[in-house]
Amino acid sequence: DGVLYRVFSFYNDDLKSTEENAKIHGYLEDYVYVALAFIEGFEYFLDYSYFHSALNLVNELIKEFWDHENYAFFYSRKIHNTPLSRFKDIFDSPLPSPNALAVILFHKLYYFTEDSSYLEYANKILMAFNGAAQQKSGLGMASYFHSLAWTHNHNSELILINNDSINDNESDQIWNFVQKSFIPSRIQLKINNSLSNLPKEFHNRSWIQGKSIKQDKSTLYICRNFVCSAPITKIDEAKAYIQENFNIMN
Repeated sequence: DGVLYRVFSFYNDDLKSTEENAKIHGYLEDYVYVALAFIEGFEYFLDYSYFHSALNLVNELIKEFWDHENYAFFYSRKIHNTPLSRFKDIFDSPLPSPNALAVILFHKLYYFTEDSSYLEYANKILMAFNGAAQQKSGLGMASYFHSLAWTHNHNSELILINNDSINDNESDQIWNFVQKSFIPSRIQLKINNSLSNLPKEFHNRSWIQGKSIKQDKSTLYICRNFVCSAPITKIDEAKAYIQENFNIMN
């Protein structure tokens, strides 16, 4: 149902209900961290249940945590209505700022759903903390600036169309290289040519249109801001393109 709890008792001698065992409602960081983990799990496994779970959490997040007057997310739900618990910030603690990570979460959701309202939420979070960033000269705000990169840089989409009719070792080599390469602000998917592992909800998305295997080989497309490279079918081509365009050595 999209509701998270921060503390849950597994020691249930009285066989109480789930609601009675749940001790404390989740805070902002719980919702953002778990939702982002679900989205990244979806990218890796293409399991739609992960994506669906992320959407449920985000819907609850917006409903219970969003500040409709001044934007961004409060640290706690509406049920925690004391002034102390209903604060907002953008600064990193030992953990990354959940408001900053929410910006990245919304960018990923926009990419997969093509729903521009997610971009609006992301931009409003950044607007809400722009003054704090200038006042503090960026101290303790590494995650905030990371989220800015998602907004102002060209994000990278790496989509491997896998020829699922053959055992393609080169496909595995290409994907392993993509996985270990440092490419910031990226979204990555490995999709079977038959679309058998892609949920039907995504078959008509713009990011899959026009992409197919070439020369009966698994084919990598590297796109930035929805403008894609020429199809890549060899591991050497993938290495050369990534190293040249992302200034990395692998």
